[in-house]
Amino acid sequence: MQGIAWLVIPQPWSFQLPAYTYNSWRVLVVLSAVPGFITAILYSFLPESPKFLLGQRKESECLIILNKMYTLNTGERAESYPVVTTFELPGCVDMWTVIGSKEAVDDTNSGEHEYTHSFMILSQHESTMILQTGQEINEVDHSGFSTQGPTVYAGNLGYNRFIIQVNNNMFSFHKA
Repeated sequence: MQGIAWLVIPQPWSFQLPAYTYNSWRVLVVLSAVPGFITAILYSFLPESPKFLLGQRKESECLIILNKMYTLNTGERAESYPVVTTFELPGCVDMWTVIGSKEAVDDTNSGEHEYTHSFMILSQHESTMILQTGQEINEVDHSGFSTQGPTVYAGNLGYNRFIIQVNNNMFSFHKA
């Protein structure tokens, strides 16, 4: 913008209209407004965000937008989009996935470990369901997580070395 101002303001020309005399500084103001007008026009053509559509319970429209984003970002065909449908979990209030016991896949080049999501925590109105993920998803009865009452929050701390679970009246801290 400074470059345009440097080119326009020193100019000696002006336009005479019935209401105004357009000097170079007024032309600069008009030129400065052009990007905003273009943005406002283009903004009207953008689709709604997937998060907004999910909040409005429009899952099918959300999948269409996500599919378009997938094809634009990856260059793959729309048919290869990995999500085909969504489903509702009756009674499920919230859901978290956390990285649990690390499955060390040694990388001989860097010495680092690969971490995967190991638990899915489904909070219901009166209780919490703990599912262990992997090749299959299985319900876990004795995981150390609290299942009495709904879970308010679950997540990882300390570079994924610990798991925290927050309930209405307590929190639990687990080693991943």
